[in-house]
Amino acid sequence: MGGSGASVAFDDVDALARDCYPEATTEVIAMVTEVEAADRWRSSGGDIGMGTATVRRSGRRAGWLPVALGIAGAALGLSVRGGRVREAAALDAEPWRAFLSPWAEPVGGELDTATKYPKRVRRVADQMDMVLVPAGTFQMGAVPEDDRSGAPKHAPEELPRHAVTLTRAYYLDAHEVTNEQFGRFTAATRYVTTAERVGEGWIRDERGMTVPVKGATWRAPLSDGGRLPEWERHPVVLVSWDDADAYARWARVGLPTEAQFERALRGGAEGALFPWGGTLPPPRGAGNFLDGSAKRAFPKSPWAPIDGYEDGFARTAPVKSFGANPLGLFDLSGNVSELCADRFERGYYGRSPPSDPLGGERGSARVTRGSSWGDVVQGLRLSSRKVNAPTNVLDDLGFRCAKTLDAPP
Repeated sequence: MGGSGASVAFDDVDALARDCYPEATTEVIAMVTEVEAADRWRSSGGDIGMGTATVRRSGRRAGWLPVALGIAGAALGLSVRGGRVREAAALDAEPWRAFLSPWAEPVGGELDTATKYPKRVRRVADQMDMVLVPAGTFQMGAVPEDDRSGAPKHAPEELPRHAVTLTRAYYLDAHEVTNEQFGRFTAATRYVTTAERVGEGWIRDERGMTVPVKGATWRAPLSDGGRLPEWERHPVVLVSWDDADAYARWARVGLPTEAQFERALRGGAEGALFPWGGTLPPPRGAGNFLDGSAKRAFPKSPWAPIDGYEDGFARTAPVKSFGANPLGLFDLSGNVSELCADRFERGYYGRSPPSDPLGGERGSARVTRGSSWGDVVQGLRLSSRKVNAPTNVLDDLGFRCAKTLDAPP
């Protein structure tokens, strides 16, 4: 296997590594792509650096990477520069690489200064971008009412306001899971949703009341069995907590905890009543809420729209139709309310742990956070909480996913 040619099969490199290092039961096997290696070997006059070969890891022990690469280079008759090998080994040793593999890939080259993890990643399964939300302490729950806002008073379950520390940073989906992404999941797994099994979903009628509609599912979310324009880009609805949990497991992530959701929803704005501040109406482009468009679509609805606000969408809007919050996250407020991992227990805020709360331990009901296209003013507040049975399927309820870092920053 000398330097006269660059044709080395993956199995040859694997066998050579095993012969030289039989004790390496979990060795890393490196594959040097034949065509690219041969081309670059010729153009470089027979001297090629490790960094110029195309290398693919099989996800095994990182410590064997330089050994396997050195064997591959020798088999090709190439000179592997020791400095490049050490550089590659150092990069491979970065903890975020092992954490992301094999469920996500970094987007861009920017690392967070506190965690040394990429600020943005993209999931392999559904191509969802995720944003790194920093660890830290924030005030969770209802804020003192601003009399100038005209907002109704908070619900009892939003109290007491309390300090919560999230000890680990976490990745959160940049936007809600879309119909197109959910379709990837069902195609890959043949999953049947709760609404498909039951044969109905709950949809708002012209009175603005949520009623069961036969045959309504995530594939056909309107009462007439149809879809909205650009349906693929809309957040998936008529999915239950069970459905969302199944999707998250398939994507190798999870649903966000309620504390994770509220920290991201606040976007670093402590003491704010609404995502945009403390006054009404919302500024133009604040989000997809119960506005004049929705009122015209539901003329018999008893629910009052937000005075002086128009967002142009009577139901859901395509994701990212409105601007991101300071963390770079879209639609945490408005469009659809979102399912959280936590169980709902009355009085939980009064006894929740100060760090990394996970919700109640009893019952099956789950917490829902964030406002939707059908929410009146009270639901737009940052501290607003809702509760749903794990099998509920509604036309203003969706989800996004999260992934907590393995170790504190």
